[in-house]
Amino acid sequence: MNMTFVSSLKASGDYMFPLLVGMVTMWGLGVTVGYAMGVLLGIGVAGVYIGTATDEVVRGFIVIGRWRSGAWRGKAVVKKKSRVIPAEE
Repeated sequence: MNMTFVSSLKASGDYMFPLLVGMVTMWGLGVTVGYAMGVLLGIGVAGVYIGTATDEVVRGFIVIGRWRSGAWRGKAVVKKKSRVIPAEE
């Protein structure tokens, strides 16, 4: 889910939003929840996996919300050129 919608937003030209959301959720949720559960609660590697899963789920819902809002429609990877009329020979 997450990879599909992130790739779709990037392909439509909206590449900054998934980048920023990814950085915030990976560090804000993935690392902190993983550390809290893995080290502080003593769960170990399973806690790190839970933190990673939390990051993926939350990021997926945020990106789906962006996709459904249609805010990506104004973005473009390539700028539209004006119509060029070929020269007659």
